[in-house]
Amino acid sequence: MLRSLLRKALIAAGVVGGSGVAFLLIVDNLIMPSIVDVPRVTVPDMRNRTIPETEQLIRQMGLRLTLRDSVFSDAPVGHVLEQEPGRGEYIKRARRVFVDVSRGPRRYPVPDVTGGSHREAELQILGHQLTVGAILQESSTAIPVGVVL
Repeated sequence: MLRSLLRKALIAAGVVGGSGVAFLLIVDNLIMPSIVDVPRVTVPDMRNRTIPETEQLIRQMGLRLTLRDSVFSDAPVGHVLEQEPGRGEYIKRARRVFVDVSRGPRRYPVPDVTGGSHREAELQILGHQLTVGAILQESSTAIPVGVVL
């Protein structure tokens, strides 16, 4: 009798558990996709575009643009250098696309090295994270030898 009762309880638990799993599978695969289904779009290549061009393109696709970083680059100021997600990837509408934008080339102040020696000029230039280029020597009767003009 106890065995029979235990067996019936296990069968009932199996039926209830199996029904619960079946219910969850139906909800997950049939009902939820129709409720939360968001169309996917292909991310375009935004590199080398200006920010206004990129904003317009992103808005038309139903995406949101976020500036991730601005970095020094040889690219023109305000042009997109990198993007995440990358071009060709599929993402849901209303998702964010992150971009890195060019700040243009880095500019360094050039020290005034006139009036000192060649070695002093070289040290000042190197101290400003610059490199010494071609050295042109000129002769002058008014300025002593070795003075930087």
